[in-house]
Amino acid sequence: MMSPNFFHRNLSILLIITYLLFGKSYDLFANTGHPTNMLDSIKAALFDPEGLELNVVWEYNFGGEKWKGDGILFLLGNDYLKLTLPHQVILIKKSTIMSYYPETDQVIIDYFDRNDNSNIFSILLGDFSGFSIASEHNVNVTDRRVVLESNSLIGFDRIEMTLDQDDWIPKTILGEAGKDIKIMITIVSSSLLKNPDALINGTLVGAEIIDFRE
Repeated sequence: MMSPNFFHRNLSILLIITYLLFGKSYDLFANTGHPTNMLDSIKAALFDPEGLELNVVWEYNFGGEKWKGDGILFLLGNDYLKLTLPHQVILIKKSTIMSYYPETDQVIIDYFDRNDNSNIFSILLGDFSGFSIASEHNVNVTDRRVVLESNSLIGFDRIEMTLDQDDWIPKTILGEAGKDIKIMITIVSSSLLKNPDALINGTLVGAEIIDFRE
């Protein structure tokens, strides 16, 4: 097991190289009473105009090194996202991404490219391009499992999602890239965002600010 300092320094790198891609959707539920475009339904659920607050368990396996921690993911439409983890805070506001590292009291600011298929946050706020649905089936009366396969050689080979058929918010998202990279996001609970203005107007502060946009 790596020391905590490894994760303090490298969590941002792990987040960026997590090629969590969704795929192109097609009509899965015609004549069933379900939405006819499942991935669009997931996007609509995540981009609830009132915003979402998701309690998550965030897990990585990167080259055999593992990290796991509880966090909170805040979403408002597809322009605002905040993820709080024990050793890092990520804040995205439209075209800007900020990362705060408590260990060094640093904030790093850069441009956010929502079309970057190698960035998990671009996928969470993006258009679900890059994968096609390979299979889907009911796990039980409430959950549906969907397997996505990559349309390209870049990023994860396979994405597996377990969905709540009542609201289409994912319960779990598993992404794998070969044998070396794996990410698992478990959504423990979800609720409407309590204070959207705090997310819209929020910022990250630290003793040192490094702005790569300059």
